[in-house]
Amino acid sequence: MKSNYSKITILLISAVLIGIVGCLFFYFEIWVPRKTIQDTVWWERSSPEEKRQLAHQILKYPIIGIHHDAFLILVDHGNKESIPYLLNSLKWYDFFNKDEGFTVCTKDHCLEALRKVTGEDLGTNYVDWQYIQNHKPADTEDRKRHVEKPQ
Repeated sequence: MKSNYSKITILLISAVLIGIVGCLFFYFEIWVPRKTIQDTVWWERSSPEEKRQLAHQILKYPIIGIHHDAFLILVDHGNKESIPYLLNSLKWYDFFNKDEGFTVCTKDHCLEALRKVTGEDLGTNYVDWQYIQNHKPADTEDRKRHVEKPQ
């Protein structure tokens, strides 16, 4: 009997600890960045680096967050470190919206940030951009060969 009580107690404590860790994760990874991007005082006082880091934090998670505003931050303050976040966002955007036949402005802002950061204009979908991290800007013709779609 005591053995079952101990097992149940350990399971309950484990469940509570997992719940606490999950709540802390959600608070610091999702909630705080979401509230920060909406804080007008923060906008006035933050540096371009802080804004860029906030945008990266928001774009780490594809479904949760204010991606529209994060893309706009990267249009103004993005750099080469932003490319993986933008590519990942473009990838999940294409996945979740593959059959809709239209583009909302959020994807346009993602593409605008990619174009500005890379100095390239490779298309409007992830497959057009997927090789951008593997090549230097001088390799534009080679990259275009990799991303050309069969006709």
